[in-house]
Amino acid sequence: MAWFVAWILAALCSGPAPKDLTLIVWSDLHGDPSPKLFAWVDSLRRKADAWKRPMLALDAGDAFFGSDISHSTRGMAAVQVFNLVKPDAIVLGNQDFMWTRARMDTLMGAIKVPVLTANLRNAIDDAPYGRNDSKIWNFDSLFVGVVGVVDPDIAWSDRPTRTIDLRSEEPFGRVKDAVEGLRSKGVKLAIALSHAGQEVDEELASKVPDLDVIVGSRDAQADTLYKVGKVWIARLASGGGQVRKLELNIEDTGVSLEATTLAVPANIPLPASWKPVFDSIERSLKARMYSTIGTLPEAWRKT
Repeated sequence: MAWFVAWILAALCSGPAPKDLTLIVWSDLHGDPSPKLFAWVDSLRRKADAWKRPMLALDAGDAFFGSDISHSTRGMAAVQVFNLVKPDAIVLGNQDFMWTRARMDTLMGAIKVPVLTANLRNAIDDAPYGRNDSKIWNFDSLFVGVVGVVDPDIAWSDRPTRTIDLRSEEPFGRVKDAVEGLRSKGVKLAIALSHAGQEVDEELASKVPDLDVIVGSRDAQADTLYKVGKVWIARLASGGGQVRKLELNIEDTGVSLEATTLAVPANIPLPASWKPVFDSIERSLKARMYSTIGTLPEAWRKT
């Protein structure tokens, strides 16, 4: 009931709600939290704030596993950086569960950013593993909802120690229920943040046509943008060299979308307050490398 009262008060006390939203999205960092990428995201967010432009910054999965830094810090470097940068939400990728379940529980317990997992549930109490299936933001009475979608095969039977009591599902029913809940709360833009793969995303667009946009990734080589029915699908290229800027506009005929790929500037400065965290991560990686080299009986042969 509290959300309904807040919605009514906001409608009475404010002017016309904005009809535009910017999404800044990236994916598949694989445990390497690029300082330049996040400095670029911070710069874009500051500009949006100055222009009073509604914006969300989202990570589309596979953030915790797969790089030297992730192995050296056992995934904690990504958690440290996310807690510093504070993206608006993230979704888990299939490779994140290369960590043991105990390690994933530790990482999820330490992260302070919303982790959305509508179709990855605890088998005992049916709660989303990331603690939320969706989240709502209010931009001067423009209500925006994002639902998180993971790979339905993330709980592979040959890796029981990595999921144990978790149950991954085909996302269609869970997302449909979540979107209906979002719409009932006044959400005008319903977005799915997905790491389930292109085939699942396209089926999701067909089965949940009340979605406006599906932002999807899964180690893609290029950015693409197209529609399935009335639902936009924006797929992301992998890695920290670029971000995808999606401009959404609510029109009488539906939602329009323009997409731009923004390369991360090579000379983007790191915010001064962030430098100690990134320096600490770099020192940790170097110490681990030098420690390993020190155990070799002789120097590597040059080839």
